[in-house]
Amino acid sequence: MEAAFRLGECYHLDGHPLEAAEALKRFLEEHPGSPFRAEALFRLADSLAQTGRLEEAAARYQDYLALESALADVVYERLGDAYAAQGADEEAVSWYEKAEGLAPDLAQALALREKVAEAQVRLRKVKEAEATYRAILERSRYAPYRARILYRLAEVLREAGRKAEALRLYQAAVDEDVRSEAAYLAMVRLVEAGAKVDEFQRGLADYHNGVYWLAAAAFQRVLDDPRHPQREAARLYLARSYKALGLFSTAAEAYRLAVQEAPQASWAGDAWLEWADALKQAGQPEEARRVLQDFARKSPQHPLVPQALWQRAQVLEAAKGCLAALEEYRALAVSFPRSPYAVDALVQAGLCLYENGRPEEALDPFQRAAALAEEQGGGDRLWRAAYWAGKALFRLGRLAEAKEAWQPLLEGAPETYYALRAREALGDLPAPVGLAEPQTLPDGPDSPEAVSLDPEVLTWMASWAGKGTAAAASLEGAFREDRRFRRALAMVAVGLVQRAEAELEGLRAALADDPVALYALAVALRQQGLYRQATLAASRAFALSPARALADVPPSLARLLYPVAYRDLLLQECAGQGLSPYLVAAVIRQESLFEVGAISAAQARGLMQVIGPTGEWIAWKLGWPPDFRDEMLHLPYVNVRFGAYYLRVQLDAFGGDVVRALVAYNAGPGRAREWGEGVADPDLFLERIPLEEPRRYVERVVQGYYRYRLLYVEDLVARAP
Repeated sequence: MEAAFRLGECYHLDGHPLEAAEALKRFLEEHPGSPFRAEALFRLADSLAQTGRLEEAAARYQDYLALESALADVVYERLGDAYAAQGADEEAVSWYEKAEGLAPDLAQALALREKVAEAQVRLRKVKEAEATYRAILERSRYAPYRARILYRLAEVLREAGRKAEALRLYQAAVDEDVRSEAAYLAMVRLVEAGAKVDEFQRGLADYHNGVYWLAAAAFQRVLDDPRHPQREAARLYLARSYKALGLFSTAAEAYRLAVQEAPQASWAGDAWLEWADALKQAGQPEEARRVLQDFARKSPQHPLVPQALWQRAQVLEAAKGCLAALEEYRALAVSFPRSPYAVDALVQAGLCLYENGRPEEALDPFQRAAALAEEQGGGDRLWRAAYWAGKALFRLGRLAEAKEAWQPLLEGAPETYYALRAREALGDLPAPVGLAEPQTLPDGPDSPEAVSLDPEVLTWMASWAGKGTAAAASLEGAFREDRRFRRALAMVAVGLVQRAEAELEGLRAALADDPVALYALAVALRQQGLYRQATLAASRAFALSPARALADVPPSLARLLYPVAYRDLLLQECAGQGLSPYLVAAVIRQESLFEVGAISAAQARGLMQVIGPTGEWIAWKLGWPPDFRDEMLHLPYVNVRFGAYYLRVQLDAFGGDVVRALVAYNAGPGRAREWGEGVADPDLFLERIPLEEPRRYVERVVQGYYRYRLLYVEDLVARAP
């Protein structure tokens, strides 16, 4: 029975509405009492709508609503979209208005009002569209959205021949939010119409929308006008426009004039640092260093001076090596001991000495960095400095002192990356393994249907949160009746995962300071297989607790934090590629929190966040059928196979080195080779990566690897699936 439903679902997901409609109709006829009936009706209705059979679609949607009423507004909106796509805008308006009456919040209501206005425009009902847009403006207070509505209303009036009113609205859109795309488009219309515009506003609209040549021209016109009140700021933005265009020498001269003409401006400190960066990128490191020194000399009390001196030392290190910059790092720490840059400078000095075979000399700056970091409140900077102090002692053979240096780290932050590295050095942990570990993970304890409120967790929470079993059980029952929760489950069932995420984000935010409620929510979400949202809710509950490490919390809560979804698939691909299931689980958790539909700003997709070009290359290497499309990367069996293959490729390329392979997986193999050239020590390799994101990525995946071992190793059975 389920197979028949899944066939129709697959046709629907793959964009074959005719085949989907046929398969789903057959399924509904043959299995009238199926638990998948509601989902099948929704997907059948959607497939029918896509093929233009709108009356049939409306009837099937109504059948769906008879079984699941939580998504009535969504259904009516989809019917409106379907009629609009067929050019039947009168009917579309009717459906949109029905949906608006059921909208759960203001944002949804306004989005539906906007669709009504668009349909009215297509119907050439200008007065009605104008009234609808103005009603939206009366209710919305979000500047970027208001700018967009103002622009669209102006477009309507312009087409209707009401040009003077349209021009006023275009200007209003610019005034509302000059950084928005709507402001840029409105400014284009104003210029096309020959309207008088403020050139500084024009430049800002161009600049913030990436049209840097036009921005530079506008800012220059401001400078050519001796009476313009924004001449000083225009000089700054002219420099920034040139810098964005890659004209670094020209930008540097513009920055020089900016700080010369407005030395006391609120942005002057930023301009000094940007000026120096432009010079550095122009291949003038000594000039960049001179600028930074001048800034520190002329404005010694400015809060950006420590950053300027750090930047100055970094420029010197890049040009002549770290030993040349050693004294500048030390001087920065002496002059500004309360600045975080003092800690960074001392660690950098220590790293330089350590890398150059002088661990005994490196010890002092590492220890001083740790002391300063502790005075500044501790945190990641303290753990980093403490780790390196212990590592220098360890390299010198002073093992007892190394262990003593690491003790605060091991006690205060036992599961941080640096603590794990210290435990590796002490022999308490094995190094991370990418290959050849037992190829299974436990069944049962982590499956959605096996998760329930754990008395051990509730007793533990009651000891510090003041709530116990009764409160959690009551909350768990309440969630099942909560409108947002019910809507989210209904959305997930019919494939509207992103909209479900928005509903659950709101519910989780409402419970942000209640750990017991968050735990109950996490359990309820996990029972529905919603791993990402369950993990986020559990993570917030963990953050509110006094626990410092995963080992301090009951195992069932820890498994909510570090789940294993798609267990059989994960094990199958790990076995096929000879990979550690702990490592692959940690990569998936870091990449997507086990969310199938995850998609990044770089268009990386799915569980293991594979980007399109990489996916095409892997498909070719694996002999995949020629019909591969990027959308297939959202299918778990495709994504995990491709991701596991790519991870194995990187492990092989870097001789099984997990850290380098992870950097390659995250930032590309070319960068991993470039950053690691001549650096054998994995810790030094990580420190020398110039970008924070790949460093953090490695740290979190390695943390995840050990946490998965901690939680699941006792359940491992040394056999292949």
